[in-house]
Amino acid sequence: FNYKSYYFNKLLLEEISYIKSNSIKNVKNDLELIKFISARNTKDTKDTKDTKDTKILFNIEKHKVGGAEKQFHILYNIANNYFQSIGGTINLTYSEEKTFDFEKYKKSNLSAQHKATIRLIKNTTLKKYVFNAAINQLFYNPFYIISSMHYCGLGNLVANKIIGKNSYNYIRIGSQPPTKLTMPDHKINKYSLIQNMYELYKDEMSIIVNCSYLRKLYQSILPYNRIIKIYNVANKPDTPNNVNIQTTTVKIGFVGRNTPSKNIISLVSLFSKLEKEVSTPIALYIYSDKLRATPVEELVNKLNLHSKIHLLEHEEDPTKIYPTFDLYVSLSTEEGLSNSIMEALSYNIPCISLDAGGSNEIITHNINGYICKNGYELYNCLITMLENNKEFIRIKKNMAMDKFNLEKFSAIQVQKKIEEEVVYQKTILP
Repeated sequence: FNYKSYYFNKLLLEEISYIKSNSIKNVKNDLELIKFISARNTKDTKDTKDTKDTKILFNIEKHKVGGAEKQFHILYNIANNYFQSIGGTINLTYSEEKTFDFEKYKKSNLSAQHKATIRLIKNTTLKKYVFNAAINQLFYNPFYIISSMHYCGLGNLVANKIIGKNSYNYIRIGSQPPTKLTMPDHKINKYSLIQNMYELYKDEMSIIVNCSYLRKLYQSILPYNRIIKIYNVANKPDTPNNVNIQTTTVKIGFVGRNTPSKNIISLVSLFSKLEKEVSTPIALYIYSDKLRATPVEELVNKLNLHSKIHLLEHEEDPTKIYPTFDLYVSLSTEEGLSNSIMEALSYNIPCISLDAGGSNEIITHNINGYICKNGYELYNCLITMLENNKEFIRIKKNMAMDKFNLEKFSAIQVQKKIEEEVVYQKTILP
């Protein structure tokens, strides 16, 4: 396991310091450590009467804002509807520290070995992932686990080894690896993390990606048949198609988390320059989280653009957001298949985006928007759309005539993928 060994040391080694046997001293590396702990915990793995067999366990890391959680819930609902129709069992759990009450389970009728397992992982560095994953596996006894995030996936894989379960893990990768090292507490690059997870758990994991870009990216570290592409779901609403830029203010929109890769500050700067150059009145609406008392708000104040740049709290209901936009703009540099771009397109909103992740799979350049190589190109595309009403009308007419077909992003197609590549591929059905 070739990235910084302190990662697993903190995760496991410190938590088994109470083990005084000489055998632990002979553990030379992380893989041996995992095998050692697994061996300790396979002697008494009889499930209690409270446990239930689950075909698939969905495990999700909760986010207040972002497309990953929304799409994961859609994926779960589609799978759940399908499994209910065939009499299967499927469950959804959350990786949150307060999901499970340790004191409650300490007093339960778990075997002594299971209680020891809980003690072992209760205070680990990634306890909200590993601890909950182990508890979930003890009580749900899943055949297969689909995790919403690589952190959840790591928690499930480690818990698998610790408690001696044999669940097969699917880890959903919703975005491209960051250019910076951004794993909390450990500064581990996501790409390297997945690579090392596969080296350690190659017989027990596959990944689910949502675009061709990610599939191609991860093919260098995983076999092709271990990478499953399941698109995000986009349902096209029945909304009117306005074709003209009105004489009133053109509303430019963005929806997404306030993270460095989304470049919201750059979007504000770009808008401040744009509104001085174009003759069309424009306004910018940003739906995000934690924008108050941040550099984003400071910049808006400094530019004195309060009346034209609106910093708004994230809104779960897309019907309250996208119908108010005339254009959608994204300066994000790290994407999978952007949920917000898909939602904007489903409402027939032209999108202008940097060429990040799978954005070019949903935006057809010069048809329903523009894919741009850099900020300079994006800025010029914005000027073209704002100053040339004929170009705006052309793009809107393209969208009104359904030149952007959402069929492959429909819930029906996603269900078909789940059936073909997850259910039947791994023979989950009896």
